[in-house]
Amino acid sequence: MVIFKIQVLKFILRLDVISNEMFYYLQPKFNNTMFKTNLGCLIKKASSFATKQLSTGVFLCALLFTLHTKASAATINVSNSQQLIDALKNAASGDEIVLASGTYTTSASTYYYPLLSYYSGIDSDIASRTAYFRGSQSNITLRSANPSNPAILAGSGWNVDGYVLHVTGSNWAIKDLIIKNGAKGLILDNSSNSMIQNVEIYDIGQEGLHVRDHSHDCIIDNIFIHDVGKRNDGFGEGIYIGSDNSVWWEGDGNNTGEKGKRYRRACHNTLVKNSTFGPNISAEPVEIKEGSENTIVENCIIRGSGISGANFADSHLDIKGTFTQIRNNTFYQDGNSGIARSIMIVPRQGAGVAQQYTAHDNYIYGNTFELNSSGVEIAVANNGSEDIYAWNNTRIPSDGDFYNSRINDFEPSVIKTGSAAKGSSCHIATPERGYELTGSSGSFSFEILTEEGFTVSSDQSWMSASRSGNTITVNYNSNSSGSNRSGRITINGCLDTYVTIDQTTDSSSVCSLVVGNTSLSFTEVAGSASITVTSEETFTVSDDQSWLTATINGNEVLISASENTSETTRTALVTVVGCETQTIAVTQSGTTSICTLSVSESSLSFGSNAVSQNINVTSTENFTVSSSPSWISTAVNGSTLTINVSENTASSSRNATITVSGCQNKVVIITQEGDTPSSGGTTINVAADSYVREDKPTRNYGTSTSIRTVNLNNDSQECYLKFDLSGISSGNVNSAQLSLFPYSGKRVNNNLHVANSNSWSETALTWENKPSYGGSIANWYIDDDDQFFYIDITNLVKSNAGGDLTLVITGASEDDIRYRSKESGNNAATILINGGQSNVRLHNQSIVIEDDLMTATPFTVYPNPNSTSTLKVSGADEKVYILNLQGSMVLSSVEQTIDISSLAPGFYIVKSGNQTTKLIKQ
Repeated sequence: MVIFKIQVLKFILRLDVISNEMFYYLQPKFNNTMFKTNLGCLIKKASSFATKQLSTGVFLCALLFTLHTKASAATINVSNSQQLIDALKNAASGDEIVLASGTYTTSASTYYYPLLSYYSGIDSDIASRTAYFRGSQSNITLRSANPSNPAILAGSGWNVDGYVLHVTGSNWAIKDLIIKNGAKGLILDNSSNSMIQNVEIYDIGQEGLHVRDHSHDCIIDNIFIHDVGKRNDGFGEGIYIGSDNSVWWEGDGNNTGEKGKRYRRACHNTLVKNSTFGPNISAEPVEIKEGSENTIVENCIIRGSGISGANFADSHLDIKGTFTQIRNNTFYQDGNSGIARSIMIVPRQGAGVAQQYTAHDNYIYGNTFELNSSGVEIAVANNGSEDIYAWNNTRIPSDGDFYNSRINDFEPSVIKTGSAAKGSSCHIATPERGYELTGSSGSFSFEILTEEGFTVSSDQSWMSASRSGNTITVNYNSNSSGSNRSGRITINGCLDTYVTIDQTTDSSSVCSLVVGNTSLSFTEVAGSASITVTSEETFTVSDDQSWLTATINGNEVLISASENTSETTRTALVTVVGCETQTIAVTQSGTTSICTLSVSESSLSFGSNAVSQNINVTSTENFTVSSSPSWISTAVNGSTLTINVSENTASSSRNATITVSGCQNKVVIITQEGDTPSSGGTTINVAADSYVREDKPTRNYGTSTSIRTVNLNNDSQECYLKFDLSGISSGNVNSAQLSLFPYSGKRVNNNLHVANSNSWSETALTWENKPSYGGSIANWYIDDDDQFFYIDITNLVKSNAGGDLTLVITGASEDDIRYRSKESGNNAATILINGGQSNVRLHNQSIVIEDDLMTATPFTVYPNPNSTSTLKVSGADEKVYILNLQGSMVLSSVEQTIDISSLAPGFYIVKSGNQTTKLIKQ
């Protein structure tokens, strides 16, 4: 009896091997999901039945008896191709296959890879593969006998289908080999804790080395990959870690990989070190795909020669995964003009990838980039990237571009790592891919094969799913809609799968759903209304606007609208879903229009210099503007009122009024000081500076060494500057200029605003809590960086003297610019009072003159441009003033010929009365 039990146990211990071998040999004839699943169930039940008949002691004795014959590992020496094929086929755990020097080649063969353990949801559970050499066992060493004269594994050519070496086992050590002449070089599928060391791969049609299908915790050390991608330029990566989400096992079921196989996404914890990629790699030398985390690439040489630009292959390294570290590597452009940037961070949310799986928490540091094109950046992060950091990187030459604005150019407080990969033993198997139901109501159950926990859910209201152990029960309503319908039962566990439910219509009964009204109107006040729904089936209701709620009360839908405080009529849609779908259009009118008119300033004070300032006018109706006396003029552009004040050459102050007339009248009082001597220059250093980012609304950047602006949809950045003017008296201010130093970026437009509050702190300011600000009071164009800019803010300083002043700089273009902050140690923003620059950036001018200052004039100046020492004026009836672009007078004359020999080359404004024109001095 004991002998019989031992023999039964030996049979059980071989069941898994037998099942795999049966799948391998029977697949060409029996490629049927139900056949394979039922066979697995029979084997599992037989195992359970037999083992229950044995005591624990007998079981252990039988186990030792069965396994003792394979107690020690073997060294298998091979010297020809057939010996290598046999060794790979028959090797057992712990064996070492040692290759004599020479070339090993054979014909590529197609074989079948049993996928029941985790691919049960695919219609065809057996996927074909074509390779020259393959190994499926685990814990195997494959190496050359003589590392200085390594063995060569060769296919039939790079334009012929087939992997040169395909490994599907774990704990492999592949060392001291050359792999060449195949469509693909070395492929690791579902291989964990394997090491590739001292291997050269070249003359390959597509990718050289692919770490794929949940291969994880692998080490790639001292490999040399070159001359790959000969067959497909855009698919010829050097090393490719992970898979595109379109071929994930965890995908939506619409796409499959080559010949029907899908790949699990979790290719985690890959270490690539001490290796060389290139020359002549036609796609990216290194590609890290979405779904892969904890990849490290260090101490590698990555060359740019050969990168083709095909299929977006225009960088050395693409990062689409997470928690990646790129450190201590050297990148060479090699004169390749097809390289647009060295490292590209590409988020894949637009392709349906969840944020948690793509383009966040990536770190680039300690690398050297030899990039001969100045416009080639070290790294660029696309929109949607999160927490990308780059620091301590060297660019040769150093005057080229470094990073775009989505990359944090400083070292983070901590380098984060992701969670570990899931175990390779995980599997979930369903007996059927789908079920067809009749139109009547009912329920059915099926059992899945798994040793892991899982949850079930339905995506349709007419059916539900529940579980008891491994049994799933589906309940469904009758289908009286008149048409067939489909749904999906989703199973979520260590892997995710689903079964499809198709239900025909029930011809014996046709359901109808009727709503009493398909439209409803409310006034601007809050209100409710009920609409009757007639249906033989249950129904649900939903609404699409926050100001509206729709609920079910018996056979009625109760619709409630909140008060509409705006003047605009608003609409919403209520959807009733049962056996049919009906909609109710809801309209709510706005409030009655009430005329309002307001101005942002009721009084303004100016120094004696000629100056312009903008204020805002808010009105529900059209308005007009008048001013008196003649030394003040106005211009209106939309809601912006520009006030122009001419120079006061008298020693006494003077007053003027501006009247804004519409449905109401508003008066602005203007006071201008007399021409008094300056009492000396004063510099006010910035007291607090920071910037805010729209795409990171809760993050503070108060300790950054730069402040930045950019104007992008959902990705804008703005600078905030606070100055303490408590020691300044308005009467002592004759001029004030804001000094800024941009150091990274050019060809950028910026606007200047005044914040509506000074109640913010440098270390707490974020996009969410930033003070609001008024309209633009000045704008300028930066045509070059690394030099100071000065903007006249005399009136702002005078009107805010004795308190605090907060200025806001915003972007007027999509390009970004960075200014020095006080944390940088030098060249931070300052205000220069009574001692600023008198002739600011007139050559290669950057500060923009508003178009309404360049109005048509009845007088002319010539020659213009002018390279002489005199300027002739024709048609001017009043005194002529020549102003610099900050509005400060530099010359005045009542003569028709003016000596301009003292003017430096640049742009000037010539003014007579209320008319102006532009002068270019050469």
